Amino acid sequence: MKRVSNNIPSLKVRIHQIIDEALINYKNKTKDSTNFSKLSAIVNQDASGIGQSFIAEHKAFQGYSLSLFNEKTQRHDIDYILKNITGDFINKDLLRKRHKEFQDIYGDLIRKYLKDNVERENLIVETKLVAGDIKQTPEKIAWDASVRDKVPRLLAHVFALWTLQNASNYFEVATEENQSSYLLRPHAAQVVSIFRMLGIGDKKEELTNNLVQIGTGEGKSVTLGPTATILALLGFDVRCACYSEYLSQRDYKGFLPVFESLGVVQYIRYGTFNKLCEDMINRNGNIRQMVEEFILNGSSSAAQSGQRIERAKILLIDEVDIFFSRDFYGNVYTPSASLRDPTITSLISYIWTQRKSNLNLNQIKATA
Repeated sequence: MKRVSNNIPSLKVRIHQIIDEALINYKNKTKDSTNFSKLSAIVNQDASGIGQSFIAEHKAFQGYSLSLFNEKTQRHDIDYILKNITGDFINKDLLRKRHKEFQDIYGDLIRKYLKDNVERENLIVETKLVAGDIKQTPEKIAWDASVRDKVPRLLAHVFALWTLQNASNYFEVATEENQSSYLLRPHAAQVVSIFRMLGIGDKKEELTNNLVQIGTGEGKSVTLGPTATILALLGFDVRCACYSEYLSQRDYKGFLPVFESLGVVQYIRYGTFNKLCEDMINRNGNIRQMVEEFILNGSSSAAQSGQRIERAKILLIDEVDIFFSRDFYGNVYTPSASLRDPTITSLISYIWTQRKSNLNLNQIKATA
């Protein structure tokens, strides 16, 4: 069936549904995680390659797929990362110190809260207390030592909440020896990437523009989500830009439970470059409607009244090479509005009928 779905795209969705139902029924009937883990291992060893597509594409194998990913990434520990990392002004000793602080706190939180049906409200409250109440405005951005020193602890709390919210696979395999490998958790490269984006781990530790290279499949979304969360908790408005609406919404939904739990949804926006431009130009009201009303009526009621404290804004770009392509970099975003009025129709009709009479602007104005 899987081979048929791979070769006949029109049947793929329906065949996937049938396979998913069969796998879930088998998983529920066995009620023994060991049997399903053995099945996962056998499927993954299929020489034709179809078995690997089973593991990658069907939710029943999600836990096993996660286990494989963790086993591969955990081999690349902080020593491996620091040995291979390159960049400007990097202080590897400081990065190692910050990572150890993160790892110790993250481990303590997981051990404390990793229990089935445990109440996590205290973790959420702790996370907000670590962040504090910092005001970041366009005129004044606070990023001194007191703020920077919060980052490892804050990141540990954010990642702990994310891990705990995605721990269903862990509890399903309670009898497995490698149960901990079924936890969704960050690897060292992701943690170090976040530190570098936030200016942590160099000589000055300033919040400046940074470019981080992360390979395909190495967890960019798991780097952007926590970074956006930390910045929102520390008082910023965050925009995460991506060239693809599908990928943007997928990444946003993946971290939405964390955003909601910590109350930062209103400060984080994911979208395409065009969508984020629309958000910016319409932040004080529908700009197109305001232009139309002003031209037609001489006034506008679409503007939003009331003063609000504006946060400093930070832009995170996914796939920055796309941003530097000819379609985006150096271009301007030019919205347009369509005016609709009977007089416009009459005017166009008049100009058309008089098109051979050498009309000038003053003659057209005289028709008003």
